Amino acid sequence: MADPLSGRDAAALTKDLIDSLVENGVPEGRTIEYKQQLPGSTDSDKKEFLADLSSFANATGGHLIFGVEEKRDSAGKAIGVPDAAPGLAGIENTGVEIGRLDNLIRDGIDPRISGITIGEIPGFANGPVIAVHVPQSWAAPHMVDYKGQTRFYSRNNTGKYPLDVGEIRGAFALSEQLPERIRKFRQERLGRIIADETPLPIGTTAKIVLHLAPVKSFSQNARSDFAAEAESRAIYLEPLYLSSSHRRFNFDGFIVSARGPEKGRYRGYLQVFRSGVIEAVDTGLLSHSDVSTRPYVPSSFLEEKIIAAVGLYSAFLKQAGAEPPVIVMVSLLGVRRYQLAQSEGILSEPIDRNDLIVPEIVLEDLENDIGAQLRPIFDAIWQAAGESGSRNYDAAGHRKPTQSRISHVRGFGHSQDE
Repeated sequence: MADPLSGRDAAALTKDLIDSLVENGVPEGRTIEYKQQLPGSTDSDKKEFLADLSSFANATGGHLIFGVEEKRDSAGKAIGVPDAAPGLAGIENTGVEIGRLDNLIRDGIDPRISGITIGEIPGFANGPVIAVHVPQSWAAPHMVDYKGQTRFYSRNNTGKYPLDVGEIRGAFALSEQLPERIRKFRQERLGRIIADETPLPIGTTAKIVLHLAPVKSFSQNARSDFAAEAESRAIYLEPLYLSSSHRRFNFDGFIVSARGPEKGRYRGYLQVFRSGVIEAVDTGLLSHSDVSTRPYVPSSFLEEKIIAAVGLYSAFLKQAGAEPPVIVMVSLLGVRRYQLAQSEGILSEPIDRNDLIVPEIVLEDLENDIGAQLRPIFDAIWQAAGESGSRNYDAAGHRKPTQSRISHVRGFGHSQDE
């Protein structure tokens, strides 16, 4: 039976969803586990809780739901099928209980699991249901480390189980392979773009390339239906610069394109791969030059466009069921001699290399301030031009107000809207 909670963090769960688990008899398994009570104060209760969470992270992710009673066999043993959802009785302060669970997770699992959410679901007879959502981890395997006792767990269709030595070795090998898979994908795609082997012919000038890659897309359990999701959620999918002119399926998945000034070529495109990886390529953002024909990067506008695009594409991925973490990769191709500009004019030394392959960052939370999370990418671009970091942030790390048109750059000949 399909998991009706798949792709939902704890904050997105409702009473109706919990009730539907009971009504439909959705059993425990690889992605769901039920508990009648919260873990108590005993060491065995705490270790059981940590084992449940680490097993989800080391497998495909899932939900641990407290406040649900299970059916029992003739011997009184719980059989993993929900019987009722009365909620948790005697909870005086849900915030305190959630804080206690947070502390247990922080102190008892190594390495720490990113992206866990804990939510309170009200409306039940005895009290709230508390749900913990654990995403599949990009840093697996995670170990329960409690009072000097260590153990690794994973999950299958019957629930959690301890990993043996061979399985632990295999889990570490897969963890080491994952970053390499992502790097190889990026290298291959950039190589094709530089060689003009793109899904659509694009402009021959300098290019900005943005990749968003859900880590799960590179796992052994990657899903392959994001092209269909892209067609039904087109509101989130626009190229980096200007609006789209055409949307269609292609061999790799789903593509959105924007016409450009060069005959027979496009300004850019947005490709949604079936795996969920997103590739946005644009030539318009880097097509500007001043009256002396010096090429430049409109830094504030470029950064704002990337922030907006990452926000939209992240919203699409979340709606389509992709869970964090998501790897963000920015590359500037053909930018030797480009300088960085702001409203007051050229501010930097020329970039000293043709292609800037900016180090990737990991978005572990798709809801928090995207601009703050992307700052390391922008700092790296400014450093390539001789600066200490992006001048579009203040001392506290907040983005400065920016002009809305590049025509405000003194001495430069055309605006964003051309």
